[in-house]
Amino acid sequence: VSSTPATTAEVKLIEQRLDSRLKKTGAHTVGICKLRTKLHEQCFDEIIRHVTITCAARGILLKRIHEEIRARISKYEDLYESSNSYGVRSFLRGSSQKEVMRNRVALLEKEIEQLEKAIDREMVTREKREADFKAQTLEEDEKHKSFLKEQKTSYDELMERYVDKVKVSFEDKKKKGKRK
Repeated sequence: VSSTPATTAEVKLIEQRLDSRLKKTGAHTVGICKLRTKLHEQCFDEIIRHVTITCAARGILLKRIHEEIRARISKYEDLYESSNSYGVRSFLRGSSQKEVMRNRVALLEKEIEQLEKAIDREMVTREKREADFKAQTLEEDEKHKSFLKEQKTSYDELMERYVDKVKVSFEDKKKKGKRK
């Protein structure tokens, strides 16, 4: 460890090493990448070491700030994982509710189908009853007509006989009246 302050060339060398390590390890340039975070922390620690050599108070302050940033990042990662877990749980809950609703819809569709069949059966039964009632009514009407025709025929015959009797009786009285 050298007590001489870092030169610009040394800082550029550290930057080149960081870039080459990032490329070599295949660290992602976007999003959360633990490998990239680790390499940046190592680089930052090296810079803090260089600053501490020049001014111990600045180095200690930078170290404290760096630790605070690490703690915050850790809390953000916990929050991120927690929100992801919540999202997954909500999705699963929603999926299970979807399944429950699908089952309910299937049951209701079966019930509708059964009710439609019951309605169809009831309609057939009602139509049959109506047809039977109509046939019975027509049959009764025909019997009644037939009865009335027979009654009319009987009445006509009776009337005809009565009229014939009255004519005969009238003619007899007329003949008797002419004889007297």
